Amino acid sequence: MCYNKYMQKKIAKKLKTSKGRKKSRAVGAIEFQTLEFPYFEKGGFWFASVAVISAALVINFILAQKYFLTFIFLVALVVFLRLGFEKPKKIAIKIDSNGLRFRHRFYPWSVFTTFGILTKKTARPRLYLYFPGMFSIPLLIQLPKNISLESIKKSLSARLPEKNIKRLALTDAINQYLKF
Repeated sequence: MCYNKYMQKKIAKKLKTSKGRKKSRAVGAIEFQTLEFPYFEKGGFWFASVAVISAALVINFILAQKYFLTFIFLVALVVFLRLGFEKPKKIAIKIDSNGLRFRHRFYPWSVFTTFGILTKKTARPRLYLYFPGMFSIPLLIQLPKNISLESIKKSLSARLPEKNIKRLALTDAINQYLKF
């Protein structure tokens, strides 16, 4: 069975069982715009590092007569550089009683297990929404400065349990280290 069909059946089952439950107190919809991902400025050292590492690997692959591997690596390098130059766009976020609208996708509350807000002095607050599954990557929303963290927490606490977050998720830590 396809994973999407499995998740759709699981969501439908949760919705059926939650119809009989008492509804949580209504909290108004929260709408805001934010960047689609955290952006890190890349300097000359970043580009020089990529160039030196890439040149060393390409020379190594050619000397080892691994031409197909060289081609695959060059394609991966083009994708890596394209992602490195990409700048985030502004996207609309809407949080209401039905779920979360992120870009053009709608997520009902039943697809999330928990949420957490990471606040650091050096960066903007980040909202993490966790999916079920041990290896699932959380949905990251970078919160704007003009929105109240308490209103977000109040709205989400009515629907999901809160998780205490002390550090970045692994995928975000890797992205921050590579400046993606």
